[in-house]
Amino acid sequence: LLRPRCARGDLPPEPDDAGGFSIYYEDVEFAGAPPVDVLTKSSGLFAEAAESVTKCGAICEVRTADCGAFTFSRDARFGNASCSLFAVPGDKVARTAAGPLRVTSGIPPKTRRTTESALVVAAPRVVELAKENRPVRFQGTFTLRLGSQPIRGGVRIRVGCCVPARRQGRSGEPYVPVWRGITFDPEDVALYDNDTSVLVTVTAGDDPTWGARPVPFSVTSCDPAFTSNGPLGMLLDV
Repeated sequence: LLRPRCARGDLPPEPDDAGGFSIYYEDVEFAGAPPVDVLTKSSGLFAEAAESVTKCGAICEVRTADCGAFTFSRDARFGNASCSLFAVPGDKVARTAAGPLRVTSGIPPKTRRTTESALVVAAPRVVELAKENRPVRFQGTFTLRLGSQPIRGGVRIRVGCCVPARRQGRSGEPYVPVWRGITFDPEDVALYDNDTSVLVTVTAGDDPTWGARPVPFSVTSCDPAFTSNGPLGMLLDV
């Protein structure tokens, strides 16, 4: 299993990072899934995908609509090379390293989210705030962690961000302040590995807006697999 080196720390991806956020498997090919496209040096558009395994990975990263995996093949005898793109990764089948045909397969960031758990994980899925009398308030906790190790840098999670603070009431009613008096501590979380978890405390004052609501998140990351709106389906119940 090969992972590209990250020489620029936490900086955002740059053009020469092409293919740098995919995971590569040497001497492995995907079986059971027909390719959606096979690119060679004579393909015209995207022909550069046949120049190297990282360029093959880069094209797959760009073609987010139809590429969920790729295989780069090169015949050492004739110099022929091809980049096969797949909608989903098939079964990984090891090939012998002997012989003129060398094969390397990989998966891009969007596939890593599902197959490698490259995402932010929150638990529990429903946070119920319990009443405390001194002072009068409602409080609960949840944890945040990463499902896998980022290829580069860290992942920043802003809790309670970034949605309107008010929601539309029923027809003819004014907007309702859904986040009135609710705070998160910490509001800003940075995670750099999948061995660390952070406990977030949710506190509502003595006059909160009642009901369940989804917890909003904003996630930014150098590794694009983790960039999203955060854990989906998490609810805060007051």
